[in-house]
Amino acid sequence: MALAQPPKTFVPLLDHALKAYALQADRAARGARGAVAAARLFPFALDAEAWNELWDMHKAAADRLGRLQLDWMQGWLGWARYSDQIAGARTLSKFAERESNIVNQAGQLVSQQVSDWVAFVEAVEVDYLYWLTAKAAEKDAGGAS
Repeated sequence: MALAQPPKTFVPLLDHALKAYALQADRAARGARGAVAAARLFPFALDAEAWNELWDMHKAAADRLGRLQLDWMQGWLGWARYSDQIAGARTLSKFAERESNIVNQAGQLVSQQVSDWVAFVEAVEVDYLYWLTAKAAEKDAGGAS
């Protein structure tokens, strides 16, 4: 299902707010579809194959989260090493520039981590909804899981 694009108002702050609202509405609709699919599927009692698939999805998500955390930790370690070095700042202006760079790099790390986290959560939600919908369709068709 495609995301409905909000109307363009040509007021940047309002356009950003409308886009954020549309994205949240899309996420809420996806969650509702997941809840409906789960409600249709779970009364049938999942079999061993379905439980194994769920376990595999959980393991894949945990592995991806572990890689994200490792990347984040390495990013912060690199930032800490860089920020601990004061070499090259022989004037106040160079020192101020360097300190600004340190702060900007921290901001970029936080921004990247937020983006990574949101992408991770969305991917898990979409994968789970896809699986639920496919399993519910199988059950509706009278097939095994």
